[in-house]
Amino acid sequence: SDVYKRQLPDSSWNGLTELSQKLAAFKGLTEDILHNYIRWKAFYNSPSISDPLLAQYSPLQRLILTTTMQPNTFTEIAQQLVQTALGKAFAEYPRFNLEDTFALSTHKKPIIIILSPGANPMEDLRNLAMGKRLANSVVPLSLGKGQGKTARVVINNAVKTTSATWVVLQNCHLAAPYLSTIEKILEEIPDAPKLDFRLWLTTMPSKDLPISLLQKCIKVASEKPKGIVQNMIALSDTFSASRLTDTGYKADLIKRLAFSLCLFHSVVSERSKFGTLAWNAPYDFSRTDFSITLEQILIIIKDSYEIPWEALSYLINELNYGGVINDPMDLRLLKTLAAEFETPDILKDGHMFFGKKEYTISRAIKSKEDWLKCISSLPQNDVPEIFGLGENASSAYLSTDALAIRPALMSLLPHSAKDSRSYSDAEIPVKTILEEILKPLDAKECAKKFPIAYTECLNAVLQQEVMAYNTLLRVVRKSLEDLERAQKGEILMSRDLEEIARSLLLNKVPKLWLDYAYPGVRPLLSWVKDLVARVQFFKDWVRDGSPETYWLGAFFYPQGFLVALVQNYARKKGIPYDDVTFLHKVDKATRGEGEYLTGLYLE
Repeated sequence: SDVYKRQLPDSSWNGLTELSQKLAAFKGLTEDILHNYIRWKAFYNSPSISDPLLAQYSPLQRLILTTTMQPNTFTEIAQQLVQTALGKAFAEYPRFNLEDTFALSTHKKPIIIILSPGANPMEDLRNLAMGKRLANSVVPLSLGKGQGKTARVVINNAVKTTSATWVVLQNCHLAAPYLSTIEKILEEIPDAPKLDFRLWLTTMPSKDLPISLLQKCIKVASEKPKGIVQNMIALSDTFSASRLTDTGYKADLIKRLAFSLCLFHSVVSERSKFGTLAWNAPYDFSRTDFSITLEQILIIIKDSYEIPWEALSYLINELNYGGVINDPMDLRLLKTLAAEFETPDILKDGHMFFGKKEYTISRAIKSKEDWLKCISSLPQNDVPEIFGLGENASSAYLSTDALAIRPALMSLLPHSAKDSRSYSDAEIPVKTILEEILKPLDAKECAKKFPIAYTECLNAVLQQEVMAYNTLLRVVRKSLEDLERAQKGEILMSRDLEEIARSLLLNKVPKLWLDYAYPGVRPLLSWVKDLVARVQFFKDWVRDGSPETYWLGAFFYPQGFLVALVQNYARKKGIPYDDVTFLHKVDKATRGEGEYLTGLYLE
């Protein structure tokens, strides 16, 4: 038992235990794992929903079990489940098609594009206008303070003009109150005006958008592509198919350079999902960067007998891509990545980027369909080596991604008393948390045993921490007791209590608690256990005196604790405060000068 538990994180083993206890389909699961330790260990190291160990479970139950053991497999296993149940098309990124959307619109029925972070539909819109020979007829206007009158003038002029005009009002969420005026303007347009007028609106999701306007609009969502394959497919829409059907003597060279640049752009763009492991600062490499770079490369190749690799390298590394980077180490990293794509080796058959055979260029590209087929043959789930990173980075990202997806899925379930599921389901976590939460610390005893003194600055820190934790504990306990009473019908279920109940059902820390708590990203049950451990640390301090080792992560205000250590030392030695600095040494706690800390994490 202990051997297998040590193989799993506490969260995974606790999750398996909860599945075994609360869901009939998983009854006896933990006993089976302990009795068949070798087989389950092999499954843990290489999980798959088609494993014979899971034969007795339904596809959804396999997803639950697998991702409970290995949270970082959630995205991949969910894709497999969706493909099996619904088909491959439902597991792929839907291409952003404005052509079909435009066909549904009229001069009185605008198109509203709902944006997601990182998405920019303007290039797609301009490409659509170019395809209809209206490239010079697109009039963009970014809404904001004082732009309402300008928008009315632009729309009125567009309606009256004899040439086709598309008005694009951007960032409508910044001027949501003005959108009701837009609705009135649309009503004033005659029934038979020039049919070539179109109104486009772009906005981030906002609860302030007028519902009546949304009902009159054609609605389409623009999301940033996810994964290298989907990024490359999106980039394919930015250049003409004639680039791929050319049969000149440089045709194969152009296709290889275009494919290499497309893959490079997708790598540097998608690398940002790894956070600080990827770049020291966030960067937004747009599709415009790719299309401009590709056009410049084609011009250089057309006028050159041999490929000027140094010129191409300077164009990419220093100008178009390197030009947006302001951190020297990030620029160094970009050049290192680019070196894999700016090499004569890409002209060789069978060349593998970063030595991965999954990423090669096909010679059979003779059309746009062949190009897309070649891209689709690449791994649907990105291999971390293509980013120049290792498995640990990929595992950390996938775990974070899974934690972000699952609450969103849980939020889709009905949670109100009118729905099939009542808030009475929250009664179990309420009782569990109430049983675990400790009583407030004895502030009077703390002040008596650790009075504030000039040479004992830590006493002031301890009193401050006791006050902060007591406030948090009282808020948590009172809200849970009120929720319990509301479930019994003794008091009304207020909006705040309703939000707390919803959070408990989703295994999230209620916002009310976070307003009084320290920063943290733990799920609910883990957060409660951590809170109990923190309070116990200070309870022991008050009861037994200063600890031999200080738990740095337990402090509400760790900066104040560190300042107090410096002040104590400076006053003890009689030296200026500014002359004292910290020296660190990893060691076991033994008596001597200085203080011992635990819980200091270094990345």
